[in-house]
Amino acid sequence: MTRAAGLLLEATERDVIDGENRLTEILASVLRMVPRFAARLMSEFKLPCEGPYEVNTQVHADGKFVDMEVLSLGSDGGVAGRLWAEHKIDAKFGPSQMENYLDRIQRRPGEWHLVGLVREEALNRVPGPTPPNTSYGTWQQIAGLAEHVARDLGGLRWREATRKEDGPANLMLLNELIATLERRGLAHMDPFTTSDVYALMNVTDALGRLEALWDRSQQNLLARFPPSTGEGTRAKFDRGSAYQHLETSTCWATDGYGGWGDFVCEPTDWWKPEARQMGVPCFGVGFVFDRSRAGALFSKALEEWRRDLEERGLSLADGGYVRLYGTLYLNEVVTGGLTLDDQGQFVARWVGRTLDHLIENPPPEVRGSALAPAE
Repeated sequence: MTRAAGLLLEATERDVIDGENRLTEILASVLRMVPRFAARLMSEFKLPCEGPYEVNTQVHADGKFVDMEVLSLGSDGGVAGRLWAEHKIDAKFGPSQMENYLDRIQRRPGEWHLVGLVREEALNRVPGPTPPNTSYGTWQQIAGLAEHVARDLGGLRWREATRKEDGPANLMLLNELIATLERRGLAHMDPFTTSDVYALMNVTDALGRLEALWDRSQQNLLARFPPSTGEGTRAKFDRGSAYQHLETSTCWATDGYGGWGDFVCEPTDWWKPEARQMGVPCFGVGFVFDRSRAGALFSKALEEWRRDLEERGLSLADGGYVRLYGTLYLNEVVTGGLTLDDQGQFVARWVGRTLDHLIENPPPEVRGSALAPAE
């Protein structure tokens, strides 16, 4: 048995491989350091919740190990309430796993409850029926309890306090827990708001204008970079996403590495390295390569060439296909012209500049060969 971590960073470092164990340590640490949260959790399962509390992880139970234990202690120091929690993210409960825990918790002092925590979508697949004092809950419910405690402590706008340098530690901890669950897709806390209603009302018009901008941009590219023809060279515009292969002049990328020109419109810049992604709608243009042909572009010998690309806002990434792209975000397009035609010309000029730069700046190993651009 391990006492819950007293520092959140300690909790994240206890098990860096097993996702369930790591999440268990984080939850236990926040419960230990925010007694109001522990009280709310115990109350949820109708257990004594006056405190003080003790929180443990990986609790030895007669040959078994329970993920987490929360104890509420009476005035005499004895156990008044005992909560055992078994945590699942993607794994399933083992045969008779909860029954084994049930047999063991009943032998221990104090009122008790046994709970299994799962993803929201897995709740209808848990074993049943459940015996008395046994239940299944979701990580979404844990995030909801944390949210209610935070509101009790800091009001409806409690998150504003967490952004201050001297913000309350208990609110910061609750915020970290909720954010951890959201990042893992285990909870979704932001409510549907009036802003969402207005956004949905405008989305059809916005997508229509974006599709028109996509078409105008391609029309302005026809003279220099006409679209490739043939099966698989074009995707119909669909909810803000489309691609078109482009014909470019013969160059190092096409003949040396077997690449092809590519122009895309996407809801997010997924081709960029994760640390540099903005996660907003954009255009991308450049060359796409089969991984088998373009692996050499990631060699140590080309490190300086790749660094020069990055300094110019270009990115080389391997995501099944190898993509060498420039990125133009839609907020930049907004200032590119007063009319849609102006903006289409703005995008086309950017496409031309980006492709010209890529064609004229081959990797060092190509320079001086027949595939190098003409002087």
